Amino acid sequence: MRLFRMVLLMLIIGLVALPAVSLPVAQTDPAQCTTLVERAVQTVGTACDGLARNQACYGNQLIDVEFQPDQSLVFANAGDVVDLGAIQRISTTPFQNDTNQWGIALLKAQANLPDNLPGQNVTFLLFGDATLENPTPDMQLVKVETNITQGLECEQAPSGLLIQSPNGTQVEMALNGAEVILGSTVYITATTENELILATLEGAAVVSAFDQVRVVLQGDQITLPIDDEWIVNDTPSETQPYDPALLPYLPVSLLDDPVPLPPAPPVPGLSTPTVTPVLCLPRPDWTQRYTVQSGDTLADIARRAGVSFPELQVANCIADPNVIRAGDVLVVPIMVPTRVPPTVVPGATFYATPSTINLGQCTTVAWNVTGAVTSIMIGQNSVAAQGSVTDCSFQVTSTLVMYVYRPDDTVEMYSTTVTVVDICGDSICGFTENNSICPADCPPVTF
Repeated sequence: MRLFRMVLLMLIIGLVALPAVSLPVAQTDPAQCTTLVERAVQTVGTACDGLARNQACYGNQLIDVEFQPDQSLVFANAGDVVDLGAIQRISTTPFQNDTNQWGIALLKAQANLPDNLPGQNVTFLLFGDATLENPTPDMQLVKVETNITQGLECEQAPSGLLIQSPNGTQVEMALNGAEVILGSTVYITATTENELILATLEGAAVVSAFDQVRVVLQGDQITLPIDDEWIVNDTPSETQPYDPALLPYLPVSLLDDPVPLPPAPPVPGLSTPTVTPVLCLPRPDWTQRYTVQSGDTLADIARRAGVSFPELQVANCIADPNVIRAGDVLVVPIMVPTRVPPTVVPGATFYATPSTINLGQCTTVAWNVTGAVTSIMIGQNSVAAQGSVTDCSFQVTSTLVMYVYRPDDTVEMYSTTVTVVDICGDSICGFTENNSICPADCPPVTF
């Protein structure tokens, strides 16, 4: 029995000492994954070609749709199309290795684009493990949710939302509670449970939340803090360069306008295309030009141009709205008149405060001269156009005079009077007092 226990103990010790073995994670072969993703993108491109304004297209399996209560429609196969107004919620599924499926949905909305541009639409491309709530034609209460795990089974099949405004336009929408203006293509996804990332792939975007405005230019990203309901609950972060690893496999070929992406890591047996970066270009449909004048601010120019401050900033690819210089040329939608400096009426103020003082007290003499001047004199002193001085030397009531000499050889005279009161009992024997009038202040002189 004792021998048996010893053998059992040795066996247990041996098992504990064995190294831990990790089970392999099933992943699709990279080349096979690439082929499946390319096939899915091709399917969407064919099935959703010609999608009209304010419609959604079932691109590639699988997609789950929750319709409005009064709607009963079919949306189950590639190529099925329904109106955006009928949809309450649309979700795509992540890549599934066992069924080789990767959900993709294509939506086109009018947003705030004019009715006279029927061929111009805002494109929303939903893919992977992502959900879009309330995708109405105006896109004013839209909410996006995505999975924080990207491409576990297939790196080439990520999850997220691509939004693209038509070239040369700007669109406004409310996204997860934040106000967004787009003149660009942006990618939105979640990388943690409490934040979204918005990366600008081309053009520029303006994001406003909690009284904080961020301009996100091409190549940059911001993070948006979100709560458990995916609503933005704090100010957007500062801009920073986006992580290129997030972007190489985005299905940008399904968008209307070409978008540059960083090159994807090479896959054995496949060639990698060369990508040429596209710089941010000023808004082409604004044909008027305005030259910045000294004293101009971007906010004032926007007001005179009849557009919002962020619109003007994005349309001119201005990263820092506080840095505009005289001579800069901006694109604007209408002719903006040159700022007229306020007319300065020549004149002056000249006063003492207080104007009545007790003997021994001080007063402040102040002046302000407007308009062009050659020189300004107070007594024998030359002074600047604006200033003040404290004077404690007044012994008797005095009148001060200021002379203003103008370029047209005219001379203006301004005066102010300082009244000095000599009070008996102030321990100062003033010029108006003597021993008989105020012996307390002027005691008799003894020898």
